Amino acid sequence: MDEDKPGRVAEPAADRVDAADETVGETTGETAAGIDTLGRDLALYTALRVVLVAAVAVVLVLFDVPLLVAVAVGLVVGFPLGLLLFRGLNTRITAGLSVRHAARNAERDQLRAELRGDA
Repeated sequence: MDEDKPGRVAEPAADRVDAADETVGETTGETAAGIDTLGRDLALYTALRVVLVAAVAVVLVLFDVPLLVAVAVGLVVGFPLGLLLFRGLNTRITAGLSVRHAARNAERDQLRAELRGDA
């Protein structure tokens, strides 16, 4: 790439999107097709973590802990526990966000090149 020459900007990100797809595929077994399920995975992950907090709070309430204290302890215990229990889902979400970020960067770079007249 011609990054060292003055007045020239590196080629837009078509290569970077492909590299990001390959990297994601190597680490999680998914490609850009995983973006389609990103919204579903994110909603599921959020719901599971909230349910985990509620479950911890309900168990504490059953042992006569006041509700507000049970919810507070549920938050403190449930969210970190959710990171451990739902690690696979968290990895899929992270991979999907990475691919989406790479695609958005490529699109932005392409638009900037068109605005400069390089494309």
